[in-house]
Amino acid sequence: MPPDDPLFERLRALPEVPLDGQMRARVLRQARAVLVERQHRAPWRASLESFWSHAVAPSLVTLTVAAYLVWAIGAASGLYR
Repeated sequence: MPPDDPLFERLRALPEVPLDGQMRARVLRQARAVLVERQHRAPWRASLESFWSHAVAPSLVTLTVAAYLVWAIGAASGLYR
């Protein structure tokens, strides 16, 4: 998202949610754990995750929707016979 994006500016203007010390520490600990895990994972795993999220998952959703559409049209046309 470019810095001059109006949505970015509106998001930046949102008020900060006050967190108590314990909640803040927990959120920071979890965020650091995710960053460390992503930095130290194998390159093949990153490629596999990218392939899954950009190719396989959308294809599965598309195939599911197409199969449902074929079934729905067949069921609807069966009602008119």
